[in-house]
Amino acid sequence: LASYGVRAGFAVHDRVAVIAGWHHGADGSRVEMDGYDGYGDEYYYEEYSVGQALGVAYYNDTFSLGAKADLPVATWFRPYATIQGLGIMSKVRLDDDTSTDDNPNQIERSAFSPGAAATGGLDFRIPFNQGAWALASYLELGYQLGSDSNFDELGSLTNRGLVFRWGLGARF
Repeated sequence: LASYGVRAGFAVHDRVAVIAGWHHGADGSRVEMDGYDGYGDEYYYEEYSVGQALGVAYYNDTFSLGAKADLPVATWFRPYATIQGLGIMSKVRLDDDTSTDDNPNQIERSAFSPGAAATGGLDFRIPFNQGAWALASYLELGYQLGSDSNFDELGSLTNRGLVFRWGLGARF
């Protein structure tokens, strides 16, 4: 699931920082029933209404809090590792129009799942003003393990798998 978000850190030691973040992802598709003609929401077969197209949407907000430890190889390059606790808020929406919040025919279920993530990364910095601040970019790869999100009668989704992140920012 592609996502976007923000992450901030506060140094508690020369090589260790507390980090917190939020990432939001969304995905969806239109499911067409057998016989759907693609021209409208409903289709007819031998003068009887037998179905329609259905929108399915999934929304995910992941909140993280953890620690980051780095190794200062050079002023411009620092490999690092993180360990983070996660709170995953997920929502599934089934509807003919998933973009609206107040459709009376809409089916929506939400779930909360705790989890954890461990990542390793490369932090690249361009120092300015004798190291007081720096432009930075990072590449990060790791694994996320979370409990399943249970959406009652709609089923459940597994919150685990590879994590790949790329980011831009500033260091102070």
